[in-house]
This record gives sequence, structure tokens and C-alpha cells, in this order.
Amino acid sequence: MFCAKVTTIATLLALSLATATASRADDFYKGKTIQFIIGSSAGGGFDTQSRLIARYIGNFLPGQPNVVAQNMPGAGSVRASDYMFFNALKDGTVIGMIDPGVYNSQLLGESRIRFDTAKFTWIGRMVNNSPVLYTWYKSPIQTWQDLFTKTAIIAASGPTPRLNYVLLNTVLHTKIKTIVGYTGASDASLAMERGEVHGLSQPWPVLKLTKADWVAEKKIIPVLQTGAEVHPELPNVPRMIDLTKNDADRKLFEFFALPSRLGRSVMAPPGIPDERTKELRVAFQTMLKDAKFNEEAERTETDLAPLSGEELQALMAEGATFPKSVLDRAREITALDAKEAEKEKK
Repeated sequence: MFCAKVTTIATLLALSLATATASRADDFYKGKTIQFIIGSSAGGGFDTQSRLIARYIGNFLPGQPNVVAQNMPGAGSVRASDYMFFNALKDGTVIGMIDPGVYNSQLLGESRIRFDTAKFTWIGRMVNNSPVLYTWYKSPIQTWQDLFTKTAIIAASGPTPRLNYVLLNTVLHTKIKTIVGYTGASDASLAMERGEVHGLSQPWPVLKLTKADWVAEKKIIPVLQTGAEVHPELPNVPRMIDLTKNDADRKLFEFFALPSRLGRSVMAPPGIPDERTKELRVAFQTMLKDAKFNEEAERTETDLAPLSGEELQALMAEGATFPKSVLDRAREITALDAKEAEKEKK
């Protein structure tokens, strides 16, 4: 009987301790507001997907805190990244999403970048970035092979597509001629429809949403995927990486494709408590399985392609494994791209 009483007391103590621990976890977020920093201006897919997460993730955290989205654009998310790294509270009440391009910029040693992306606390990825170079069905560019034998006139409404084209022309000797000056993808797609350019690049999920009729009627031809991952709906469309002929070139293309692997990912400042990190990561993964969240994601043609926080943290560490020879070549390509940009301004 004595043993039974001891066992009962031990059980009660264990339950009491577990309840107290859970209560403390609930108490931290209960009544608090989480600040969700968006490293872009309002409007567009980046902002839309950030706000989708901000609307739901609080529901799956202990204490169900309120989450308030705040746009902090500037210098391609450098401003937001600086804030998250140096100034934001490191207690789990500040999370956000930044442009993945800052990862490569940091690895190339850009002087404007003082933070270390690998030291952020990575929570989880909602989608990868799966850009596709596509052409109009009446254009002379019908396959990826045509990029090597014909002059492909491609619209570029931002720096990343142009950089990819400089990379392709310099290393693989494609014949892409970039036309700039378009204010956005809508403007560039109209130019393509009028025959002024042969094609342009956009993420496949965005293209399905904004040009669903073109996709259904096969008025556009996906020619090349410029990201690191093959979109499941485009298994026969090669990636830029697949066109390389040797290991050195492949490694260079893998470097430039790194931001696409980071995609739309949520992070927090470095150094937040381990308990908060675990709670945020569990909440993020639970959110991705929620029926209402998935319904809203489907309405915006958001193709979920999750990665866990642990996987993202490992991905961030990969940057340190690129040899100096690859980074030196990457800097040369970036410098060529900068020269092209200067020409465009004149």
C-alpha cells in the first residue's frame, strides 16, 4: 500500500509539473502581439503570401497571440533584415519574411549587408520560388534549344531575371537579348502579346493565377525553369542547372539558384529562446495542414512546397560550402550584370 501511495504521489507531481510547464508556455504568448515584418511594399505575391501566414499562424501558437503584419520595404529587404537582426526583440514576438536574394548578396560580400542570414532563426518555408521563362505561342522560340540557335528577345521587369540571362549568355552562350523598361509583368506580358518581345519570366503559380486562360489555351510555352527545384506540373521543362556541361558550371548555377530554394520562408531574429523556436516551428507546420489555410492558399493559386525550420537552417549553412572559385565567378557575373544595368540607364 505504501508503494501504491508513493506511485500515486509521484504521478500527481509529474502531472502537476507538466501542467505548470504548459501553463507557462501558454502564458508567454497569451495577450501578446506578434509583429510580422514583410520585407517588401504592399501588393504583389510576396506581400499576399506573407499576410496569409500572418492571418493564421497565431491560431496555432500557445495562447493564440494576435499577429500584426507590417511592411518594411527597402533595398531588396536589406532594411527589414537589418531590423530583424539588430533591433527586433529576440523573445519570439517578432517574425517575418525577407527577399531570398539577400542570401546570395551576403555570400558575395556586398558592403551594404551587415547581418548573417545563417544566424537568423528559420521557422519554415511555405513555397519555393519556381520562376519559368515562357514564350508566346506565335514566337520563334518554342523550345529551350532555340535559346542557343535564335535570338530570344526577352522582357525583364526586374534585376533577378536579367541576372539569370547574363549568366546563361556568359556561361552557356545562349542568345538572349534583354529588353527592359517595363514597369511589371503585366506590362511585359502585353508587350509579348503584341509581338514586341518573345517572352518573359514569372513564378509558375503566379502565372497560373494571373493568366489562367493563357495556360489553359496553351498560348504560352514554358521553356526553361530558372529555380533549383523542378515544379511538379512541369516535369519535362529543364532547369538552367540541367543545361550545364561540367561540375564547375553546375556549381555556379546552383549558387545562383539558392534563393529559389529559400522561397517564401518565415524567420525570426537570431538568439530567440529554444522553447519559442520549437513553438513557432510546430505552429507553422500545423498551420500548413489546416483546412481553412489550404482553402485560402488554393484561392490564390499558392502551391505549397514546405520545408521545416531545421531543413532551412541546414540550407543556410550550405553557403559556407561554396568554394572561393565559385564565389569569384559569381562576382564576375554579378559585375557583368551591373554593367548591363548601367547601359540600360543611359
